[in-house]
Amino acid sequence: MVKKGVKGQVTLFIIIAVVIVAGIVLFFTITEQGKNLTQQVLGSQEINVEQSLRECLQNDDIKQKISDVLSQGGTNEPTLYYLYQGKQIEYLCYTSQYYQTCYMQKPLLIEYVESEIKKSVKEQVDSCVKNLQEDLTSKGYTLSSRNYGYSVNLANKNIIIIIDYDLSITKEDTQRFDGFEINIPSNAYKLVGLSTSVLNYEARYGDSDPLQYMILYPDVKVEKYKQDDGTKVYILTDRNTNEKFQFAVRSLAWPPGYGL
Repeated sequence: MVKKGVKGQVTLFIIIAVVIVAGIVLFFTITEQGKNLTQQVLGSQEINVEQSLRECLQNDDIKQKISDVLSQGGTNEPTLYYLYQGKQIEYLCYTSQYYQTCYMQKPLLIEYVESEIKKSVKEQVDSCVKNLQEDLTSKGYTLSSRNYGYSVNLANKNIIIIIDYDLSITKEDTQRFDGFEINIPSNAYKLVGLSTSVLNYEARYGDSDPLQYMILYPDVKVEKYKQDDGTKVYILTDRNTNEKFQFAVRSLAWPPGYGL
């Protein structure tokens, strides 16, 4: 009889607890007063501005945009290109003549790739800044800012998106920001720099030796594929990250049937 009494008390306590929890949930979801309290609590949450931008800009969409540029010879929209396995690959050193070495098409290659990546990620950067502004406003912040600008730098082990944005946000206190630097992990700087050396050899001697580069840089795989028209497609792959930089060259080409 005692055991039955204890079980009955436990059951009663459980029922009371369920009723209390249900009542609290209904209060905050149905009543106007509860909804207001919920909004006040949520609205009081602080926003880490830099972290919010970082999480937005380190997404897979931007990484894919960067990968596309690197796989097209560092170009957002190739114009002078070779079609290789369905992909347009920009000529970075080119001559249309036979028996002649090529001319560098992008002498300042790193700066050129930076500008092309900047073009490719513009939509994503605009969207992230706009989302940040809307998020701050919805949480009760007052914004004071001017138009922002941004640039892209290739650096050792990172692609840096530098946002020049003079922003002040005020709720109870005021926070001021004069810009943000968002790092996207990447070995693009190393791959593009090594490609510049390959291109210099092509422009001067009409060819280069991938094996020599792999001896000097064992963490980079260098492939060269010769095509029938004298074009060479180079593919440089970082063995640690699998990032690729590929480009086309036409240098010291021979006419069809030469030497036969």
